[in-house]
Amino acid sequence: MSYQIPQMFSSFQDVIDQEQIIRESVKSSVQNLEQTSRTILALIQTIHQENGVKTAKEVAQKAREMFTTVRKYYEELASKIPSEQYYKYHDHWRFVTQRICFLAAFTTFIQDGRLISKSEVAEMLNVKSERTKDSFHLDLEDYLMGVLQMASELVCMK
Repeated sequence: MSYQIPQMFSSFQDVIDQEQIIRESVKSSVQNLEQTSRTILALIQTIHQENGVKTAKEVAQKAREMFTTVRKYYEELASKIPSEQYYKYHDHWRFVTQRICFLAAFTTFIQDGRLISKSEVAEMLNVKSERTKDSFHLDLEDYLMGVLQMASELVCMK
């Protein structure tokens, strides 16, 4: 009887070990996204410097070009998430996705003077706009939180 107990729990340990491998892999991709978002944010923050508004369009264009790197990291991240387990791991990239949604919204506002749609942000990130059974997508809450962050930036523009 005592032999069956360790054997019984070894299958649980295998599942836990596999999940840990996925989490570590996801963490690596998220760190790359965080670094890229900080770089874009630092670039965009230059418009708050003296006479920065005059160069806002050029800064926004440079920021938009950096979204090609963001796309690459989201593709990498999406490939690591097992089918139908998006929300199991979503907390790992929730905050950085909200920041990236803010950056996309602010960049678009500077360039075009308009609010970017959720589907446009999803396209910039190369993820699905709508949730499907097994898709990596842009969560509505993440999009809205990113857009809300833009309000405080607009107040600071000189």
